[in-house]
Amino acid sequence: MVRINKKAVTPCPIEDIPVGEVFFFDGRLCMRVCINSMYHVLNLESGKVLTGVHTGQKVQRVNAEIIVTT
Repeated sequence: MVRINKKAVTPCPIEDIPVGEVFFFDGRLCMRVCINSMYHVLNLESGKVLTGVHTGQKVQRVNAEIIVTT
């Protein structure tokens, strides 16, 4: 479950978002991750790493809390 606390935040480039932070990209909830010393965008809805994403792309940061239940 993801709880999103909406706040008005100015869009920023993906390269300015720290690893582990959540943001909206093309209407999808994503997280910036580091795999093998390379930065990627992980789609949290599908669990897949997105390809073809430019680091200068502007995205909307999100204040979110990810809750994992078993």
